Amino acid sequence: MLIDLEQYPITDLKSPAAQALIARCRESLAARGAVRLDGFVRAEAIQVMAEEARNLAANAHQQNDDFTAYIGQTLPDSLPPHHPCRNLQRTAQAAVAYDLIGDSTAVRSFYESEDLTTFIGAVLSKERFYRSADPLAACNLAYIGEGQELGWHFDSSESSVTLQIQAPREGGVFEFVPNIRTDTQENFDEVGAVLIGGDKNVVRSPCQAGTLSIFRGHHALHRVTPVFGETPRVTAVLTYAEVPDFRVSDYSRKLFYGRLA
Repeated sequence: MLIDLEQYPITDLKSPAAQALIARCRESLAARGAVRLDGFVRAEAIQVMAEEARNLAANAHQQNDDFTAYIGQTLPDSLPPHHPCRNLQRTAQAAVAYDLIGDSTAVRSFYESEDLTTFIGAVLSKERFYRSADPLAACNLAYIGEGQELGWHFDSSESSVTLQIQAPREGGVFEFVPNIRTDTQENFDEVGAVLIGGDKNVVRSPCQAGTLSIFRGHHALHRVTPVFGETPRVTAVLTYAEVPDFRVSDYSRKLFYGRLA
């Protein structure tokens, strides 16, 4: 058994306990755009996943680049030099693609669980919800090692789902500013203040193995602080969509995995 079903009874979503859990998750999403479910995966199962991640680490594609917080967004030439859209943030991590994660691994079994997919879809209030069909990006293992980090950024997708598999000795804290922008207001002044070191409204979420997180990152500026020590921060990134045949772009495959197929 991978999931702590006593604490998170997701196998019967019509039960009163599951309905109460979904309601709490939806309230958290509405309030701050994030759900944190500590101990979602049992300690013994997380130890197995951590060992699987260590065995796969040599196959990880390394990334070390500078991006703006608005990844992939085309910038008008008229923007002034110090505009937040021009502020570069460092992203340094490594990733193991889905096709390298063995069929019999606990990580893959967790991602491919129908109960998990249905539960996350319910939390996000999706009538139709599917695991990604992308052979590389459906589920990946992300490693942030010593001196590495994820700079401040917004996600292009509405929401993301992650499972924390291993915590570093120090650092690797997930920080975010809930709802700092909307569909109609970019709020560049507040975004710019955070990018140059301000901490107004910054929420800090320490790294803890076994935690499942559901996060609306399109409107929330967020980052992972630098990791210190030899133990990397390891996360399983789980990709879902509202269509059954979703795949990421060639640009994303090349960037994160160093290949297209």
